[in-house]
Amino acid sequence: MLALLLALSLAPQDDDAAATQAIATFDATFSKSKDASTRGAAITALSKTHHERVVSRLAALLTHEEKSLRIDAAQALGTFKEPDAVRKSAAHALGSALGSGSNAKENDVPVAILTAIGHLEEESSGTLLKNHFDDRDPETAQAAIVAAGALKSKAMVEPLIEELRDCEKKSKVPDAPPPSGKAVRAPKGGGGTGGSTSPSPDELKRQRAQQLLPAVQGALSTLTGQNLALSTDWDKWWSKNRATFTPTK
Repeated sequence: MLALLLALSLAPQDDDAAATQAIATFDATFSKSKDASTRGAAITALSKTHHERVVSRLAALLTHEEKSLRIDAAQALGTFKEPDAVRKSAAHALGSALGSGSNAKENDVPVAILTAIGHLEEESSGTLLKNHFDDRDPETAQAAIVAAGALKSKAMVEPLIEELRDCEKKSKVPDAPPPSGKAVRAPKGGGGTGGSTSPSPDELKRQRAQQLLPAVQGALSTLTGQNLALSTDWDKWWSKNRATFTPTK
């Protein structure tokens, strides 16, 4: 018993010492090299030590001027699933960095951040992910949707079904209008219609919805273990299983 109590009392100190050493090693490597691959390897090595101070050190890199390092730091933080307190800190750091600095303008960094949040399976991140389902960048929205499925949180089932229903509605191609019976005159001077070839706002919404549909279906399948297609099928399944469903972690 005495030995166990001694071990428990020394564990936090040992963790602190390991974190101090890991950060010192990282800083020495990071300061001496400008090579992205060397710095990336240093980030990976640092992420092996799961400690609050390591989370803080990696979080500082999420706004680094070099984009590849921000992505490396996000991916590293996505591995901090234990202990619980460190996982929560990592998820918070990632969420806080989403709109910081250049991250708001460079789509691939938010995608990496959202993907990392999904890997952490921290349920408190659910609202943040849901808020990005409607991100103006389809790839970012898709990453948020996939992460919501990976979160394995029961609270994500209904938002994902709702998103699926919305995508189904917006992805439908409207019926063609009936012919008017009037001949369409070519514009004077020839050369085609002369109109804009850019897709209309409705067409852009339709393309976006069609792009997101497989992601939503996949996220629901990952979360629930079910393999359904239409939102109506998911509604029926959820109405029967809402009370008893528990995600498999």
